[in-house]
Amino acid sequence: MVIDGGWSNGKIRIRVIGRLCFRVFPVALVLVMATAAGGCHETLGQLPENPGYLRASSPRLGSLTIFDSDTFEVYRTVELPDSWVSDSHRLEIDPMGRIWIAYTQDGMDRVVRRWGVLVFSPEGDLEHELDLGCAPPDSGIAFANGFAFVACAASGFSGKVYVVDLQSMELVKSFDRVHPPGEDPSKLDFYINAVAEVGGYVLVVGFGNPPRDYPRLTNHSATYTRVGVIDPETLTFRGYLTGVEPGLRVQSVLDIDGKAWLFNELSHLEEHAPRTDVYVMDPETVEIVDRFNLGHPFPIWAVRPDEETVYVYHRVRFTRLREAGYLSGVTKLNLATWEETFIPSPRLIHFKDMAVYQGIPCLTYRTQRESEDSGLWCLNEAGELEQKIHQDYAIGILFPPSADG
Repeated sequence: MVIDGGWSNGKIRIRVIGRLCFRVFPVALVLVMATAAGGCHETLGQLPENPGYLRASSPRLGSLTIFDSDTFEVYRTVELPDSWVSDSHRLEIDPMGRIWIAYTQDGMDRVVRRWGVLVFSPEGDLEHELDLGCAPPDSGIAFANGFAFVACAASGFSGKVYVVDLQSMELVKSFDRVHPPGEDPSKLDFYINAVAEVGGYVLVVGFGNPPRDYPRLTNHSATYTRVGVIDPETLTFRGYLTGVEPGLRVQSVLDIDGKAWLFNELSHLEEHAPRTDVYVMDPETVEIVDRFNLGHPFPIWAVRPDEETVYVYHRVRFTRLREAGYLSGVTKLNLATWEETFIPSPRLIHFKDMAVYQGIPCLTYRTQRESEDSGLWCLNEAGELEQKIHQDYAIGILFPPSADG
């Protein structure tokens, strides 16, 4: 018996081929999906010892594929709601091993506008759906002190962060804005790009308009990054990073020994003099304590699989920059020696996400339409990126922390 999911008309259904096992529930603030009396038992075999999780998303389809990370054999594919695609959030894993996936269908020619966060067991069973009432809830999810911090990109002209208790799955608090203390928040628009746990704090990274008197050099100066810090122990706003020049755009944050590495996706544009690829922030003092460049500009995501290694993905967005010789690809950085190895992307492929399994970086490639190239690509023994799983509209890849080393 195989379970798949279906979403329609503002309600969530789970269909079972064989017999009905779940009822249809209306969407609530926090919706808990529980197995009906008697339960359902799947015959999919045993979950792989080292599972991987691959998400596909588009306005045409959505899916979560669970596969064996050693063989790339597919264990199970679960239907997800079709959804718009975010650069920031793809899927996350909480301390209990559950998979969190946000989606938004706002503006997809539907009678009912829907968005939410789905929480699956490691085996792919839907356990919870959170409808937090914000749109869209796809700017990242961080976990700290027994809570999930779910970031919504924009509700009106400001992002929000919702705090959910991981045990009860109840909403306990929301943060409406990130803004400098003492300033009028109504005058500051703030759209969230990412959230991350760093050094025991939760960082909220977003952007807004630059100061009105800022002499912009390019359209990218409209990206004026702001970083706020939340204390997960007291659930209070701790501070706000100031002094960062307009033109910085951060999609991901990495914890390196308690410091936050902020990767500047727009580095080496005219707006920046001098160029800065990575800003290093101390979440305790809420200050930039260092900045440096890599061998290649435009870093967007990074993963630290072990104590000595960081993998950084660089994405070159614009044709004029590619024509100038800039390359998309992956940098392997040795933290002990600062030696770098660069693996270029094959052809003009631009990847959407990155994770590392057993020291091997894997990335997802998504095209705007069905394509043989779409899917999961991993580094092979020849040092080149090679497609391992074909999946149209692949946007996210995740390995449990125990498998990252």
